[in-house]
Amino acid sequence: MKRLVFLLAFVLAACGGGGGGSGSGAGAGFALPPAASAPPKGAGPTYACSVVIYGDSIQALQGAKGVIEAKRPKWRVEDRAVAGTTLMMLSQTFFAEARSARFVVIENGAIDAWQGVPIGVVLDSYTRIVDHVRGEERTPIVTGFSHQRPPLAPDAIARRDHYNGALKTLMASKNVAFADYGTVTYDPLELFDEVHPGPAYAGRLTERLIEILDKVAPECNP
Repeated sequence: MKRLVFLLAFVLAACGGGGGGSGSGAGAGFALPPAASAPPKGAGPTYACSVVIYGDSIQALQGAKGVIEAKRPKWRVEDRAVAGTTLMMLSQTFFAEARSARFVVIENGAIDAWQGVPIGVVLDSYTRIVDHVRGEERTPIVTGFSHQRPPLAPDAIARRDHYNGALKTLMASKNVAFADYGTVTYDPLELFDEVHPGPAYAGRLTERLIEILDKVAPECNP
């Protein structure tokens, strides 16, 4: 129990979920991510049933790697979700990273919504990322954002809703698989705090991701 309390304190501080989120100064200091560079020659998936997952603490706490590999033994999962990783942070490192997985999952962006990063910057960042993934001859999957509750600021929660809806529309226009975390059954009492899903909610989010993986790669579901 002490270890769990310590972990939750760490991820809450890291992801910026401690209330606030009022959007003070929104738009200041946010720059577009660098243009996507060409993928290395010869880059491509090494295994048909492979996926790499990017995200913040909401994704990291799901333990998706263990769950997916247990329920779908053909899958090889690399979990690169790290507490506190905003979409803006990911956009500064993503294009230079080496990947070998066939599928690339992106969950980041809810923190950026709370912080008031302009929606145009968020959508442009996602466009560049998914286009880069396709340029690597991989398949992008976007999860959308799970739900939060008070005491996270009401305007931060409202931005989460608005940004998630705009992201869903953008991914539909680009024919990118969208897991739609926002439609997963949600009970506010199932959150550890105002931000992080508890075991039951986290489990359903991972189940939704598995459903999407089954759709995009049915051959990987024995």
